[in-house]
Amino acid sequence: GGRRRARDTLLRAVAAATALLAAWQALTWAAGAFVGRPPLLRLSAASCARQAQAAAGPPSQEVAEALQEFNGRIEDPLRLLGFEDNPGASAKEVKAAYRRLVRTEHPDVSDRPDAERRFRRLSLAYALLTDDYGRRKMDQAVEVREAWAKEFKGTELEVETGQDVFAFLFLWGGMILGALAITNCIGVGDVRW
Repeated sequence: GGRRRARDTLLRAVAAATALLAAWQALTWAAGAFVGRPPLLRLSAASCARQAQAAAGPPSQEVAEALQEFNGRIEDPLRLLGFEDNPGASAKEVKAAYRRLVRTEHPDVSDRPDAERRFRRLSLAYALLTDDYGRRKMDQAVEVREAWAKEFKGTELEVETGQDVFAFLFLWGGMILGALAITNCIGVGDVRW
């Protein structure tokens, strides 16, 4: 009865700890990947914005619009242009794919009711993948995604003592602060990739 419930609760906590530890490691890694690995709690939105602007310059209006349109979903521009299996496609390949797709997707040619929206998204994907700033942001996002996939494949956490459970609970506060710092820095759901 009671022992079994306690055991089940502990096992659920261990499973949650595994997922949260992986998320914590990913957030820490992402902070380093985007801002040169400073101490996590010293990040601020202003300092991150200054560093990003100094490193890459401001994006063009069209690229800023594309970043906002795709909202961090790196698969969308790649998929729209047919490069989901080849995220490292050259600008020449992207241009050829765009020109090929324009022939069928342009609103003057397509009979689809959503042709204008589809063509706009196709044009934004092209702008993002051919602009130096946009391409750099896309390449960074692809690298992060691939690193997370490699880093956290089969991640486990073993809890053997009460100290391990305490350590897990202690990390909660740090994870929340870290997540807030990172979302202020790289932006979640807006242009500040």
